[in-house]
Amino acid sequence: MKQNSVISLVLVFLGLFTIGCNNNSSNQTKTDKISYFDITTVKIVINEKNNLFAKAHLTGQKDSLVVINYYTQDAKVFPPNSDAVIGIPAIAEMVSLYMKFEIQELRIEFTVIYGNEDFMIDEGNILCAMEKTIV
Repeated sequence: MKQNSVISLVLVFLGLFTIGCNNNSSNQTKTDKISYFDITTVKIVINEKNNLFAKAHLTGQKDSLVVINYYTQDAKVFPPNSDAVIGIPAIAEMVSLYMKFEIQELRIEFTVIYGNEDFMIDEGNILCAMEKTIV
């Protein structure tokens, strides 16, 4: 009886050891899934998105919903000579106001881009030509 208990205990221990120390394929796929982060490709994608964002502002193409959907809930916009505009509701109000200016040309030029594959920051300038002024 004592011998059966010892054999059972050894088998349980070996079973747990085998299961616990198994280097299965799920651990290997984690390392296989590591992607290569290519900043050049990211710059191209950001430039394409900036062009779509600019197009949504143009007279005849005006689509404030498309513009607003580019922002996150905690986004901040820093208009020249003005206080920061923070959050979607405030940004939506700002967008509706400046879309009334009949924007003829809008160009986005990024000056610096930094970050990693989880979070990117694109700093730049927006150059804009408008047809009329609304007071």
